[in-house]
Amino acid sequence: MSTALVVGAGPAGCAAAILLARGGLDVLLIDKTLPRDKLCGGLVTEKAWALLTGRLGLGSPDLGGEVSRRFEIFDGKAFLNDAESPHLLRFLPRARFDAFLLDAAAKAGCRVERGEFRGLSEGAAVVDGRVVRFKCLVGADGVFSAVARAIGESLPQKSLAVGLQADVPRAGRVSDLHAARIFFGYLELGWGWAFPKGDTICIGLGGIPGTREDVSAVFRRLLADCEVANAGTLPIRGAKLPNEEYLREPASGNVFLCGDAAGFAEPLTGEGIHAALLSGILAAESILGGTGAEERYNEACRKQVTPIFGQARLARSLLFREPFRTLALRRFKRGKGAMRRFLGVLAGESDYKRFFLDSLLGR
Repeated sequence: MSTALVVGAGPAGCAAAILLARGGLDVLLIDKTLPRDKLCGGLVTEKAWALLTGRLGLGSPDLGGEVSRRFEIFDGKAFLNDAESPHLLRFLPRARFDAFLLDAAAKAGCRVERGEFRGLSEGAAVVDGRVVRFKCLVGADGVFSAVARAIGESLPQKSLAVGLQADVPRAGRVSDLHAARIFFGYLELGWGWAFPKGDTICIGLGGIPGTREDVSAVFRRLLADCEVANAGTLPIRGAKLPNEEYLREPASGNVFLCGDAAGFAEPLTGEGIHAALLSGILAAESILGGTGAEERYNEACRKQVTPIFGQARLARSLLFREPFRTLALRRFKRGKGAMRRFLGVLAGESDYKRFFLDSLLGR
């Protein structure tokens, strides 16, 4: 019997599996697709990196990609401003990042298998055609989590954002890009990005719930504006992302939902790697704490994972609504202070409440 079954071998699942195995549990880690290559901008923030190197104790691995401190903002094709971040911005190939975490889980003693969670039956999990018994189950299998469905906790479809992405060769207006570049003005309720990843550039577009434009057509216009070759026919990838809703009680009995499966992604930026790693860590720590793990995990998420989500939703509603959008872009254009404050939020040294207070006071 597997003491712990972890479904999903992304950042959340691997983080939980690593700590559970180190804590002495017999851990089976499964994923229906190995190796993984999830659609992701690949930005690993300083606060996420700190979890990787600190609480998970995985050192400072060289995972390729690119590291920068520069952050640029555009309104359509027009450059507004740039700023240097005091914190490193890491742009990593997501496949290599996930492979590193999976290898760390195997080295910690987890059994890693390809398999698809099909549901629960009499207190056991059905994985493909076999029954797997467990004492605790960690569901970290993404926004359409089968584990969440099995316990009646699926995220509402209308609460999901949409993201499109293409990794393109360095050419045209992004040939020498070595900064995080953010584009406003393409979607009424969303923004685009271009992140450097070594030999390639990751260009993406995200639209929050309520987006009315044809996101695919708008994305191809963004690609064309970046002078990407074959922008009209280039293969693009798309995915649904957590945004509007998250689970207030992500643990139920001996089942613990983490990362996207619990709706844990920052509603303004869409950044989810930090919340994935943190929720996986908290799930493992709660389980290893013994009796009361369910409430311990729910309380830990309320205190450590989700507090910034409400602030981010308010910030998002202001940033994508006139006249606030125009005022915000003017502030970004006028000086670098607002951009540096935003980078502080991204790094985890501040929050949106402090960001808006300092912006109003002109600090």
